[in-house]
Amino acid sequence: MLRTAAFLAALALPSVARADDPPAAAENASGWWTSFGSASLSALVERALAANLGLEERRLRLREARLDPAVPRSLLWPAHLDIEGSLSRFREQFASEDQNVSGTFALADLVAAATYDLDLAGRRAALRGAADQREAALRESGEAFTLALTAEVAATWFALVETRSQLELLRRQIANGSSLENLVQARVDSQLASRLDLLQQRVQVAETRALVPQVEGRQRHLENRLTALLGEDQARGDLPTDTALPALPRRPVIDAASLIARRPDVKEAQAKVAEVEQRARAQVATWVPTLQLFARGGLRTYQPVEFLHSNIWGAGIWGFGAQMSWPLFDGGQRGIEVSRLETEAQRLRIQSARVMREAAREIDDAVVAEEKTSAFAGELQAEMATARSALEEATARYQRGLGDYTTVVTAVRIVANLERARLAAQGQLLGARVRLHEVLAGNWTPQAITGGQ
Repeated sequence: MLRTAAFLAALALPSVARADDPPAAAENASGWWTSFGSASLSALVERALAANLGLEERRLRLREARLDPAVPRSLLWPAHLDIEGSLSRFREQFASEDQNVSGTFALADLVAAATYDLDLAGRRAALRGAADQREAALRESGEAFTLALTAEVAATWFALVETRSQLELLRRQIANGSSLENLVQARVDSQLASRLDLLQQRVQVAETRALVPQVEGRQRHLENRLTALLGEDQARGDLPTDTALPALPRRPVIDAASLIARRPDVKEAQAKVAEVEQRARAQVATWVPTLQLFARGGLRTYQPVEFLHSNIWGAGIWGFGAQMSWPLFDGGQRGIEVSRLETEAQRLRIQSARVMREAAREIDDAVVAEEKTSAFAGELQAEMATARSALEEATARYQRGLGDYTTVVTAVRIVANLERARLAAQGQLLGARVRLHEVLAGNWTPQAITGGQ
C-alpha cells in the first residue's frame, strides 16, 4: 500500500532564513562579508584581494601617480645645482689704433650654478594639492573597484552554493520519485492501479532528471567565473565545497546621508572636483611675477693647460643675484585655460551631485529589493505548507480510491517546483543583502589599494 508518511518524508527542505533572524555572526569592521559567518566566503575574498589582476593594476596606477617627477613634493623641489663646463678655441680680429690685430684664443670654464625659484603666488602648493587630489581620486576609484569585486565574489559564491544545493535537491527528488515509482509499480502489479499511473510517475521523474544538465552547466559557469575573479590559474578545482547556504544576518543600520558620503565613488567624484580647483589656482598664479635666486662660482682660464697646475685656483669667478620674470601678454592663452578649468570644475560638480543622487537611488533600490525578496520567500514558505497539505490529501484520496493519480502527480510537481523556488529565493535573498552592502559601503576599510599605508 502507498503510505502518505513515506511519500512525504523526503520532501523536507530547511526553512529559508529571514531578514529578522538572529545574525549568524557579528559584522566585523575588517570586511562586510564576515557578517555572513562563512569561513569559505572570507577565504575567497582574501584570495581575490591578493591576486585579482584588475586590483593589482589599480595599485600600480596609484604608485605611478605618487612617483610623478613633475609634482613639487617638497620645499627643496625648485632648487637646482648644476656643474657646467666648456672648452672652446676661437679666433678674434679687432682694430688697435692704426692696425688690425688678430689672434687665436682658447677658453675653459668649470662652474657650479645654483638656482632657487621663490613661490610668491603659491603655485607649487596648488600643484601639490592637485596631485594629492588626483591620488585620492585614483585611490577611491580603486576602492570602488575593490568593493565591487568583493561584492561580485560574494554574489557569485552564494549563487554557486545555491546551484550545488539545487543539484542535491534534484538528486533527492529523483531518488524520491524513483521510490514512488516503485510503489506505484507494486500497485500496478497488484492490479490496484492502472499502467497510466505508472507512466505519469515516470514522466514526473524524467522531467526532474532533465533539469540536472542545465544546473550542472550553470555550476560550471559559476566556478569559472569565480576562478576569474580570484585571478588564479587552475583555481576551479581548489574552490571550497560548501553545499549549504548560510543564514541571512541581521540587516545593518542604514544612515543614508553619512553612508553616501563615505562611498568610494562619491569621494572619488569630490576629489576630481578638488583637483581641478587646485589646477585652476596654479594657473592663476602664473600671472604673478616669478623671482629666481642664483649663485655661480667656478674657474675660468684662457690657457686650458693651466687646469693641470695649482695656480689655476687663483683664476676663480663668482657671482650671485636675483632675476625676475613677469609674462604680461601671451595672446590670452592663460585666461582661456583658467576659463576651461573653471568650466571643467563646474561639470565635475554636476557629475558629483549626480553620483550622490545615484547613490541614494541605489540604496533605496537595494533596501526595497531585499524587503520584497524576503516577503517573497515568506509567501513561498506559506505556499509550501499549503502545497504539502494538498499533496497529503491527494495521496490519501488516491489510496482510498476516491481520485486518480493525476491529482497526486500534479501535487508532487507543485511541491517539487516550490522546493526549487524556495531554495532559489534563499540565494536571491543573500544576493540582495550583498548588493545592499555594496551600495552602502558603510564599514568599508579603504586599505585594499594602499595596502594599509
